[in-house]
Amino acid sequence: MKESDLWKRIRDCPKNVNAKMERIETSTALGVPDLYACIEGVSAWVELKALEETPTGKYNLSLRKYLLTQRIWLKTHSLAGGSSFLCVGIGRKIYWLKPPYALTIVKFTEDEIKRRAIATGPQLPF
Repeated sequence: MKESDLWKRIRDCPKNVNAKMERIETSTALGVPDLYACIEGVSAWVELKALEETPTGKYNLSLRKYLLTQRIWLKTHSLAGGSSFLCVGIGRKIYWLKPPYALTIVKFTEDEIKRRAIATGPQLPF
C-alpha cells in the first residue's frame, strides 16, 4: 500500500461522510502531519505511514520515513492538549496509534502494532 492509497481509503470510508478532511502537503513547516480532520467539532491531526508488504510476527519492520521532526510535532501537539494519531497501513490493514506509543515506534512487528493500536480500519477513531 502506498501512502496515497492509505489516504484514499480513509477519505472514502462511508462512516466518515460527515467529516471535514484535508490532506496537507507542506515543505515549509517541518513535521506537520499529512492529514487534518474534524468530525462534529472534534479535530485531530494524522500522520500517515504505509508499508507495501504485510510482515510476519518474526520480522521487524521499519518506518524509515517516520522522521524525528514528525514525532516531535505529534509529541508537542499532544502535550498542548491536541489530538493526534499515527495511522499505519500494512498491506490492506490499517492501524491507529496515539501518543505516547506513536512517538517511539520505528521498528516493530505487525503483532506489536495490533496490541498497541487503539483502532483498526479506515474509519477515523474519534
